[in-house]
Amino acid sequence: RGPGFPSTPWAGNVAWRATAVARPASIEELSALVGAAQGRVRCVGRSHSFTPVCDTDGLLLSLARMQQILHFDDELGVVTVEGGTTYTTLNNYLKDTEWAVKNLATLPHFSIAGSMSMGTHGSSGVNVSDGRAQLGNQASQVIGLEFVLPDGSCKRYSREANPDVFPGMCVSLGCLGVVSKITLELTPRFDVHQAVFTDFRLVILTHVYV
Repeated sequence: RGPGFPSTPWAGNVAWRATAVARPASIEELSALVGAAQGRVRCVGRSHSFTPVCDTDGLLLSLARMQQILHFDDELGVVTVEGGTTYTTLNNYLKDTEWAVKNLATLPHFSIAGSMSMGTHGSSGVNVSDGRAQLGNQASQVIGLEFVLPDGSCKRYSREANPDVFPGMCVSLGCLGVVSKITLELTPRFDVHQAVFTDFRLVILTHVYV
């Protein structure tokens, strides 16, 4: 299938049945491909889902070549990126700013659109004192979306303009169209501290986290 198109997802448990594959490099090219497609169109991120949700016997798309940072508002802490943008690409862009992504997916090469659409959880930010999660999933950071619809047209939605349906749109599993643009609400830049403990007894771990 060429670069960007493994024959199976990461787990190797599903074999893609697509009869055509494409890797558009722009929103215009993406719109043209979707509008002209015959049959079912699906879009794959970085192939880390072990479900057949991305499988199709029609056109399979990868947005791996669409990783542009389209707009960044340094005052509001808001960034708009193309659908294929990975967390690596976005973090490299933000490293010299005062802003950061609030919660990251497990692996940095995940696409933002894929992580959002599949409801990827990222870190829960559990409060040790009460065990409650302090961070939402990847979709909770999204405040704006643009879909390429089956006829090739583009339609934009936002948390502000479509409050009743927007959360569901963010985790639509690719059923509402191809995500061409995503706008994220950022958080002030922060540092992460990692503590590594060795040779501790299981009873200690149980006492702290259970």
